[in-house]
Amino acid sequence: MENDRGNDRILRMGEFQSVVGIKARSAVYDRLNEKSPRYDPDFPKPIKIGERAIGFSEIETQRYLAARRAARDAALAKAPERLEPHAKRTPERETA
Repeated sequence: MENDRGNDRILRMGEFQSVVGIKARSAVYDRLNEKSPRYDPDFPKPIKIGERAIGFSEIETQRYLAARRAARDAALAKAPERLEPHAKRTPERETA
């Protein structure tokens, strides 16, 4: 964050949603709201860029996504079978 600021872009809401993979604007605000059950303290914080406009730091957004990927990879390394999507059933894993 220190020296990166000169190259940092501000992502407007639509572009931010696209980069993060969140379709609904309300879902972004849910992750920012401390009272919401979906609150994420690590979620990038908005930057006020006008009277009624906000944006998000591209660098902070990329760091957030990198941290999410690292957490996912660490979880997969610990329990790869549990987190694999569409794991194939083998006879010993099937239940009666």
